[in-house]
This record gives sequence, structure tokens and C-alpha cells, in this order.
Amino acid sequence: MPDGKQIINARSETAVDKPLFRDGMLQRRCLIPVTNYFEWEKRGRDRIKYAIQECDSPVLYMPGVYRIENGKPVFSILTREPAESISSSQT
Repeated sequence: MPDGKQIINARSETAVDKPLFRDGMLQRRCLIPVTNYFEWEKRGRDRIKYAIQECDSPVLYMPGVYRIENGKPVFSILTREPAESISSSQT
């Protein structure tokens, strides 16, 4: 863990360029089952958290990579910009 902090997200567009994720991107990809994930909306100084979940299934599978630290796997979810249909960005 860099500086003692656990990294749980990696940007899919740049993960292969980052030393921490490069080996995982090339050799240790996986699917991570989740029940939901979160998107955030900024309203001035406030941040509103929204849980996103699939209507037709209780489980979503998110792309991920993992690395081995101290003999144990450490998983990171690959993320990207939110889909336009759920994005709170104002363009």
C-alpha cells in the first residue's frame, strides 16, 4: 500500500501506465462482484452520494485487477467516467 493507504480504484484509461497497477493490468485481471456502487454529485460545497444498482439482478460485476502484497491479494476496481445517463456533471 502506498504510504499505508489502500487503493481501491484505478482509472481504466491510465492503469496500465501506473507502476502500481501495470502488472495487474497485464496478468491479473478479474471480475469483482458488488451489490451497488456510488456516484457523487457536487452541489456547491456539498457532495451528494447516490447508490447505483442493477434493476434486474442483485449482483453487478465490475472489472478489476489485483496484486499480491504480503502473500495476499489486494483488489482494485477499474473505473471510468460515469455514463451520461447517470452523470451529474453539467456541460
